[in-house]
Amino acid sequence: MCVPLSQAEWEAFTARHSQPVDWLRQQILSQVDAEALPKPQSVLRDTPASPFSTRRV
Repeated sequence: MCVPLSQAEWEAFTARHSQPVDWLRQQILSQVDAEALPKPQSVLRDTPASPFSTRRV
């Protein structure tokens, strides 16, 4: 994700939110229904390994 900001905008943002990445993550996750997301482990188990992947199933 990329959000273009001027230096002044970035400084104003970080002045209000000392941990900008954490704040953005919290804002995004608050909008997402956690129950609707697949659990990462089940996704990995149910996904067949790619012949180009180094991951073993």
